[in-house]
Amino acid sequence: MDSFAIGLKVVQKLKDDRVIEDFINQRYNSYSSGIGQKIISGETSLKELENYALDLENIQNTSGRTELLKSTINQYLLTVLSEKVNA
Repeated sequence: MDSFAIGLKVVQKLKDDRVIEDFINQRYNSYSSGIGQKIISGETSLKELENYALDLENIQNTSGRTELLKSTINQYLLTVLSEKVNA
């Protein structure tokens, strides 16, 4: 049962600090304006998307930052475990 309790404490800390929400918001922030927002709202066509893609001169790929997220969650886990040992 201790494992479940530790897991719940970690999840609560992650939720309180908005770690996952902020991560998701940053990852998909391009959908809150411009062509991304038009895609979400259904206000664009395939022709418009084609033209948009063809007009791009410099495509910037960004990391999914999966390793950073894993590291952050592990750090929260270690913090909770440390608090349990010191209590």
